[in-house]
Amino acid sequence: MALSVSVKRTLSASAARIQNARLRLLDRLLNASDDGRLKPMSGSWQARGLVFSRDRPLQLHALLTSYLALCEDPAPLSVIYSALTPEYDVAYAQVIEEIGDARISVTSEEELGFRKTLLNELAPNSSSHVFFLVDDIVFTESWRFSSLLPFSTESSIVSLRLGSNLNWSYTNDRRQRVPKLVGLSQFESAAGDPRDADALFSWKWIRGESDWAYPLSLDGNVFRVEPLRQLVSQLDFHSPNSLEARLQKHASMFLMTWGVCFGKSRLVNLPLNRVQNDIPNRHGQISAQELLEVWSDGVRVDTAALRGLVNCSAHQEVTLPLLHRPSHGKS
Repeated sequence: MALSVSVKRTLSASAARIQNARLRLLDRLLNASDDGRLKPMSGSWQARGLVFSRDRPLQLHALLTSYLALCEDPAPLSVIYSALTPEYDVAYAQVIEEIGDARISVTSEEELGFRKTLLNELAPNSSSHVFFLVDDIVFTESWRFSSLLPFSTESSIVSLRLGSNLNWSYTNDRRQRVPKLVGLSQFESAAGDPRDADALFSWKWIRGESDWAYPLSLDGNVFRVEPLRQLVSQLDFHSPNSLEARLQKHASMFLMTWGVCFGKSRLVNLPLNRVQNDIPNRHGQISAQELLEVWSDGVRVDTAALRGLVNCSAHQEVTLPLLHRPSHGKS
C-alpha cells in the first residue's frame, strides 16, 4: 500500500510540473503581440542544432555535407547517435572524420540513454535558439540563420521544411492545402508572392492542415531554447520518435502561434527506410544494412545533384544520386 501511495504521489507531482510548464508557455503566447503581422525581434541571437541518427551513416553524411554547403552561416551541430552493431559505430567515426568540421560534435546515446543525453544538450548555455534535424534529411537550398532568427520569437516557430511547394502530405498520402502566406516585408525580397523562393512568409499554424498544422516537428523547425527545454524536461520519452509523439500532446498551445518559412522549402526528408519500431512511419524499402554496405564500398550521396529539387511533400521518396569517393579508385 505504501508503494502504491508513493507511486501516485510521484505521478501527481509529474503531472503538476507538466501543467505548470504548459501554463508558463500559454501565458507567454497569450501576452505576445498579435495585430495581424508578425514582428521581428531585435537583439543578438545564436542557434545550435541537434541531429538525431540511428544506423544511418550514409544518410547522416549527406545531411551534414548539404548543411555545410548550403547554410551560409552554419550554427554548431550536436549529433546524438545510436549504433546497432560495431560496424555502424565504425561507419559513424568515418563520417565525422570525412566531414572534418569542428562545429560538429558527436555523442553516443548508449551510456546515458537518449532522454538524458538530449537534456544535457538542452542545458542552458549561450544559445538562444535550437533546431532539430534527423539523419534522412538533405538540404536543397541555401539560406542564412541571421535572416531567420529575428522571426523566431515567443509567438512564432520557423520551419525550414515548409514552403509554398508543399501541397502533398506523404505521411497521410493525400493533398494538403497551402495556407495563405503573408510576406514579411521587412526583407526587400519579400514581395508577398509565395513563388518568391527566397522570401520569408508567415501563416498561423491553426489555419493550416497536415504538415502546415504541425508546429512541433523535429525536421528542421527552430525553437526558443528555454521554453522548449522546460517542456521537454517534463516529458517521458526514450527515442526521437517517442519524443515527437509526446510533444504532440501539447501541440494545441503552439497552434495559435505564427509559422515562418521560405517561399520554397530549404530541405527535404528522404524516407528510404525505417530504423525504429516506436511509430509505424511510412517509408521506402531500402534497408539500413544495404546502405551500410554502400557506405563501406566508398559510395556517397551526391548532394549537389539534389540542389534545387522541387519537392511537393516534406517527405519524398527519390532515387538517390550516388558517387564513389576518388580514394576508392572508382569513377
